[in-house]
Amino acid sequence: MTRRVVQMGRYTRQVELITVEFVCQHCGRPQSYTMYPGPTPKWCFACYPEVRREQARLRKQRQRARQQAAQDTQKVDSTAR
Repeated sequence: MTRRVVQMGRYTRQVELITVEFVCQHCGRPQSYTMYPGPTPKWCFACYPEVRREQARLRKQRQRARQQAAQDTQKVDSTAR
């Protein structure tokens, strides 16, 4: 197994690679990756760019909707005066 040495101040430890098995939440296929300990991935490497692009699109869509609502509120306030 491959080990990585992690050093924080005087404390040093070795972290070993582990095999993680999960089901991709996007395509539904079972996946198995060898990685260092950490959170289990949600998406496989093939789906990851597509999922990130979709998340960015939805985030921008929500931002535009908030901006439009704020502009509409300002227009109503300025015409009421």
